[in-house]
Amino acid sequence: MSNTPDPAVLAGFWDFAPDALLAVDTEGRIVHANARASEMFGYAPGTLQGLPLDALIPARLREGHMHMHAMFMHSGSTREMGAGGGLLALRRDGSEFPVEISLSHFRRDDQGLALAAIRDITSRARQEQQLSEARDAALVAGAAKIQFLATMSHEIRTPLNSVVGLVHLMQGTRLDPRQADFLGKIDKSARSLLAIINDILDFSKIEAGGLTVEETELDLEQVLETVAALSSAKSHQKDLEFLVRVAPDVPMLLRGDPLRLSQLLGNYCSNAVKFTERGEVLLAVDVLEQGVDTVKLRFAVSDTGIGLSPEQLARLFEPFQQADSSTTRKYGGTGLGLAIARQLAELMGGEAWVESTEGAGSTFYCTAVFGLQPDRAQKTFLPGPDLHGLRVLVADDSPTTRRILVEALENFSFTVTAVDSGAAAIVACGHDAAAWDLLIIDREMPDMNGVETLRRVRAAAGSASAPAILLTMHGSNDLHSAAGELGIRKFLPKPISHSSLFDAIMAVFGASAALGGSAAGMAPVDPATDRLRGARVLLVEDNETNQLVASEILMQRGLVVDVANNGQEGVDQVARASTPYDLIFLDIQMPIMDGYDAARAIRRLPGGARVPVVALTAEAMEGTREKCLQAGMNDYIAKPLKPVEIFRALERWIGAAELVSAPRPVIHAELRVLMLRLVTLLERDDLGAVSCMDELAAHPEAAPHEMELGRVAVLIRGFQFERALERLSHFRSLIDPE
Repeated sequence: MSNTPDPAVLAGFWDFAPDALLAVDTEGRIVHANARASEMFGYAPGTLQGLPLDALIPARLREGHMHMHAMFMHSGSTREMGAGGGLLALRRDGSEFPVEISLSHFRRDDQGLALAAIRDITSRARQEQQLSEARDAALVAGAAKIQFLATMSHEIRTPLNSVVGLVHLMQGTRLDPRQADFLGKIDKSARSLLAIINDILDFSKIEAGGLTVEETELDLEQVLETVAALSSAKSHQKDLEFLVRVAPDVPMLLRGDPLRLSQLLGNYCSNAVKFTERGEVLLAVDVLEQGVDTVKLRFAVSDTGIGLSPEQLARLFEPFQQADSSTTRKYGGTGLGLAIARQLAELMGGEAWVESTEGAGSTFYCTAVFGLQPDRAQKTFLPGPDLHGLRVLVADDSPTTRRILVEALENFSFTVTAVDSGAAAIVACGHDAAAWDLLIIDREMPDMNGVETLRRVRAAAGSASAPAILLTMHGSNDLHSAAGELGIRKFLPKPISHSSLFDAIMAVFGASAALGGSAAGMAPVDPATDRLRGARVLLVEDNETNQLVASEILMQRGLVVDVANNGQEGVDQVARASTPYDLIFLDIQMPIMDGYDAARAIRRLPGGARVPVVALTAEAMEGTREKCLQAGMNDYIAKPLKPVEIFRALERWIGAAELVSAPRPVIHAELRVLMLRLVTLLERDDLGAVSCMDELAAHPEAAPHEMELGRVAVLIRGFQFERALERLSHFRSLIDPE
């Protein structure tokens, strides 16, 4: 049997092939073309034969194409359709169109020929162009959407700032109980509205692809303490126990996005507290996988709340969804928190899900991947040799709390016995009061609370009884006077972290005055110190109500306040001020001249380079802080304004009035970047400040400032971050933009 194809079959394939077919000799001349080729290139049937292949190629491309044809004829290889990308072909009428070509070799009558199959891709190219234009339009629309949201956020937050600020001022006046109740409800509603605005803004940024996560130094314990502080305040109002359990093998010093992790866990915890009426909420952290450079953690938030049905679980992580309409009516909210949490988990390389039984509570899970800090030793909690094996008695009615305490204390190398009531603690101490080195007692136990338990223990054991740490959920100010007779050396507010527990125990055994002015549970020190009284502040703000709120807050603490209504007025007042201002609060969005331009103009004024400028803005978009710093501002406060944040900024930046008129040293740009990074890390209590300080001190341009930086370095290595920030304020000209 012959292997030669049937000529009739070949002729049928040639004439009826869907693509244009050309046979081309080694000289680049067309020796045969099918009917589809004639139709595609606009030639009459049979007229393509004998033409040079150049006739079908645009003039500007002919030289390169013929070179490629010669190389192909000598290569012996083939090329599939589309392998060479899109090419341009030329019709007889001079119009160009895009094509794809496949090439192969064959021989006829001992002559080597190239067979070219050509496909017109005009329709596909048009579709690709349309898709590209649609994609570009979508990107433009997304950017416009983000800008619209930023503007609307500002417009909504501005009056909301007035509401929250005026409520704060009114709560400081004489009110009868009914008025105080009304104001409390207004404040709660305003803050709920603010939370809804934040959720909608974040979700819209996710939809537009504008939400990202960064990778920076992350202290997991600090993140958990922040989340716990916010969630425990709400849970304590409902008499719920809020607990945090971290497995002993979880590394604390990571690389990731602390802000987004706090947001994710905050959504979970807020949700759990909202839907739980009695019992407890537990935030637990465990290691799923650990490699050389990364770790995958699992976070679980469990509650004893209303639970969810299978139907409700199926739609729970969808936007604007809650369990049912009655849930929205009873508990409020947008239904966006969990949708945002899922997106954040995915951005951090993990996932989010929930397990629940209707009427029996829920557990919301998420995972995330973090980098490890290779040059940093992980936190350890090991006491000195004299405290190894410390004998500790724990009394708490919550099984979960007992488990957390036992796990932590045993990790500290202590010997632990845990009981579930005050009565059981009295029995344990009654057998042998000297058997315990330390008592850790929960104040809020049923039947017999922790205070009564300690009274009875002291009455029975006298001086033989061990020192005590009292765990408290609702504060301890009422007990400080009785602490000595009860043997309480430390009050420890819940939820308890490993650090707070370890520090409390070390204070009991390492300090003679554990209940001094800085004892846990005492009220924070008022930031409005005498150093701020009399300081001159310029407030540049276009909204009259916001002017009133901010001015009243500042003047009540003894500051002298001037007000400007827009950026241009602010610049003019700085220019003609006989005495330099100690600090300028500068709104961002204002008529005539906005805050960014005003900041740049102030920096160009004589002496304007040294006055601290703090931005005030309701714009909540990512990157706002960076834009403020680039414009020459020193700091950033988001609206609605909170008095504590205002005074933190004042404390941070008003610290060296004598430097206002002092000559400003010339600072290398790289040194300034390091300084800005150091301030940011210190403000976040981030342990990365230690390595940043080392990098700063080693910089060759830091030599002229060696003495001052040395003092800051000593404070940072002692983890006294607040004092380090104070010290930095004494030479803030190093940080101010040039």
